[in-house]
Amino acid sequence: MSGVVLFDKGRACLYLRDVKRHEDGSIKQAWVVNGLWTFKRRDGVCEAYDYWHPNTPVNSWPDPGFEERPAPSGNDYQDVMNKAQEDYDRTR
Repeated sequence: MSGVVLFDKGRACLYLRDVKRHEDGSIKQAWVVNGLWTFKRRDGVCEAYDYWHPNTPVNSWPDPGFEERPAPSGNDYQDVMNKAQEDYDRTR
């Protein structure tokens, strides 16, 4: 199953699957594989929702302007994140 990896300041930080997008193509919502929570983004704010409370954010922060890249294939999230970082570093 494919997904995307988000980078913050050049570091792979979130591995997302089941990505839903806003009309402008930006990420609206996704499942965070390496955290087991739902990521939502709107109006310059990112929010985290845990599995048990899908309608109430448990954390929020200003959108740092994540850089998005397609996730490399793989089943283990750490392998995916490591490969994504290697690919990112190689293309910088």
